[in-house]
Amino acid sequence: MQLSKRLNETGYYLARGSVALIIPAFFKKVSQPAQKELWGIYQKLTTDSKPSVRKFASINFKDMVLLYPKVTEE
Repeated sequence: MQLSKRLNETGYYLARGSVALIIPAFFKKVSQPAQKELWGIYQKLTTDSKPSVRKFASINFKDMVLLYPKVTEE
């Protein structure tokens, strides 16, 4: 979790791109508050100023959608 935060805060776009690739790998293994924070990081990556970072985030979007909790309407 801390590694993903540090990579996301760096100025190097390749590091931020790799965060988008590794988040789905450990998403289910962290606590609920950490998952919420990872969602926030991923959302920032999808709107990054660098096109390559947005591309990495879009590549893993299919994996992130599967991790999103299902909401049932009552």
